[in-house]
Amino acid sequence: MSLRKVAGVRIEKSGWLFPKWRFIVSKKGYFELSNRQYRWAREQDIALIGIDEGLALWWTSSGFFWADPDLPAGDVDLLVWDRSRKHDAKLDRLRKIRTRDEEVTAARRRVLRGRGRLLDVGRPAHLDGPFQRAVGRALVPVAGERAVHRLPLPRLGGDPEPAVDDDLLQR
Repeated sequence: MSLRKVAGVRIEKSGWLFPKWRFIVSKKGYFELSNRQYRWAREQDIALIGIDEGLALWWTSSGFFWADPDLPAGDVDLLVWDRSRKHDAKLDRLRKIRTRDEEVTAARRRVLRGRGRLLDVGRPAHLDGPFQRAVGRALVPVAGERAVHRLPLPRLGGDPEPAVDDDLLQR
């Protein structure tokens, strides 16, 4: 019960009065259909184009697929539908993950200016010394002082953390 999408199938028409349609699947391999067979296959939701080396080539609205030759058209159609459904669910899941990651990254990248340099307040691991305690707050050095002012950071909900009574921390 295997199903594999075939990439790069070309359809070429040869002849004018009694045209033949070739479904080229490789450099040497192709399937040839009469004009009547081609028109019938094109009008169907799923059509068997041919069988080669133990695999059947199916033409669906989603493209071309190799499948086991003993699978009926209804089963191949179900497998193609299941594949499409899984693909759509994966894309939805990835979109949600990307949105969540972008929100987290935006919250982490809120930047404060301190002493002429930018501090990335969402990553306390990048800070050294006394700044490693700065979880949830940005510690900004003030020029000319040995103390550090604690600034409240906005939370993910949007409200800033309430100010702390001890504004100055001694080193």
